[in-house]
Amino acid sequence: MNKGDHRGSFGFTIVETMIVLAVTGALFVAIAATLSGRQNEAEFIHAINDAKAQIQQVINQASASYYPDGNEINCTVTGTKLIVTSPSNVSQGTNQPCVFLGSVIQFGIGQTNPEQYRVYTVVGINCTPPNCTSPTGSPFQNVDPTVGDFSYNTGALEYGLTAQLTGSGNSTGAIGFLMEPGSTSTTSIDGYNSGAQPVDLVIVNSGLGQTPSSDVTSINKSLDVPSGLATNPSGGWQICLVSGGTNQSGLISIGGSGGTLQVSLRIKGNQTCT
Repeated sequence: MNKGDHRGSFGFTIVETMIVLAVTGALFVAIAATLSGRQNEAEFIHAINDAKAQIQQVINQASASYYPDGNEINCTVTGTKLIVTSPSNVSQGTNQPCVFLGSVIQFGIGQTNPEQYRVYTVVGINCTPPNCTSPTGSPFQNVDPTVGDFSYNTGALEYGLTAQLTGSGNSTGAIGFLMEPGSTSTTSIDGYNSGAQPVDLVIVNSGLGQTPSSDVTSINKSLDVPSGLATNPSGGWQICLVSGGTNQSGLISIGGSGGTLQVSLRIKGNQTCT
């Protein structure tokens, strides 16, 4: 090597350094995007399974006749109509003119982030012994199922999950789980024979994104069927819960009859549950 040749002592050129930095940056971005995508997918799976578990819990509570806010309901009856009035100190199980039937879950409460849902307690009319009339059609024909605008528990969908209607089948913003009041009795305090009764699936024609007061109006209008409610439809009920961070959705379906209601979940690689 000539004394004037110093090429062996030089490091990377500026161009070479820029290329290395560009490649390193691209790799970092790719890795970060991959990790973020995996985290979003994990959050979606957690959120959708939590929503499924919450629905199952409401079904289980209805089956066990357990209503967390049951002591906050006061009832009066005018003719054949049940009026659910403001909360009082009346204890659950006392001889009120109403009997607890179950719950209605309403999704898409207002425009909130995270998106909220409400679980409303449903009550019906006790018959008065010895003047109890046995229903000729639906088990709920004479009980006038009703919800109040204060008797509810609130929950939220996690990680940006939102509810959408699927556009097919029994896809609504609300669903009810009602325990049949049982056969009438001339001796029991509430007018109905005791014993285990089946929990029925009731389709509630209520949309999404309404105000809470509009939700209550829609629910009660849907439950107000003089001839009794149609229960346990053959197609069940379904709602689409859409991921807030991935191109995924989960179709939650509920079906069954005779007190056995099954909640199923299918994950979809799109945001339409198709």
